[in-house]
Amino acid sequence: YESFNEPGGHIDEGITLINGITDEMVKGKSIDWSTVDAIMQGVDIIVSHNASFDRAFMDRYSTISQNTVWACTIDDIDWLGRGFTNTKQELLCHWHGFYFEAHRAMNDVNALIHLLTHQHYNGNRPVLELIGNAGKPLHVIHATNFPYDEVKKDTIKANGYQWNGVDKIWYKRVNFVNLESEKDWLTSVIYDTHFLGEVEEINLVDKYKI
Repeated sequence: YESFNEPGGHIDEGITLINGITDEMVKGKSIDWSTVDAIMQGVDIIVSHNASFDRAFMDRYSTISQNTVWACTIDDIDWLGRGFTNTKQELLCHWHGFYFEAHRAMNDVNALIHLLTHQHYNGNRPVLELIGNAGKPLHVIHATNFPYDEVKKDTIKANGYQWNGVDKIWYKRVNFVNLESEKDWLTSVIYDTHFLGEVEEINLVDKYKI
């Protein structure tokens, strides 16, 4: 299932250059969320390339999404360990030897399926790593007790920390296997002697909700 959805405002020309979608194409169109929920009924996981971005949108309209485990093909697969230095879907697909017309829903989905099940891998296809990591706990490190410092702020931002504008704090999602090393790294960068941040364990169903 795929559908255009009128955004309620003008589509910027820069966006049209990326995906080819114009105001005329989406006029009067809307996503049928009852159809979306019917399709997803009974699924074990929802897979997305950049799950945090997609889930924030899906959870607003889909009750199935809100109560289902999400898996992220960026964060739940060690692409660097597989020899790839960038996680953009187009680049990963190109590096795996195929091209597609990107930024259209079903094209992106079909390309992602092909990428995850690519025959280049012998018994260790990305989809298996994805499924395995989808069932592992996720933790969020909150950089509490961090007095503002421009240089240190830029350092942790470059290491994947994001700004929570509501709670006014920097945070980063990490898998359990990387938790202690990430705490040690943060301590060495912004704390003097020992870790002063906070660690929150995320329920599997709540992964990628932030």
